[in-house]
Amino acid sequence: QDRASILIVCRKDGTTAVDGKEVTTDDQIVDAITDALVADRELQGIVQCDTKAEVGRMVHLIDLLRAAGVHKYAIATEKPPKEEGG
Repeated sequence: QDRASILIVCRKDGTTAVDGKEVTTDDQIVDAITDALVADRELQGIVQCDTKAEVGRMVHLIDLLRAAGVHKYAIATEKPPKEEGG
């Protein structure tokens, strides 16, 4: 059984989504994390940032996860799709 995880995506256009839902403030991100933690104390955070997104934003999102009480997290980088067919 996979333990629950929460996916935070930061895109190169500067937008952020938590589990596919658009968020605009840190408070919204922390609220979403907190709600997920209530459902599963062993929650794992996954921060997936576009390779063109700022590293500082990724670090900031990890800080938010840790501040909310998530101790396990993974980082996934999204490679931009290849231009040519392949």
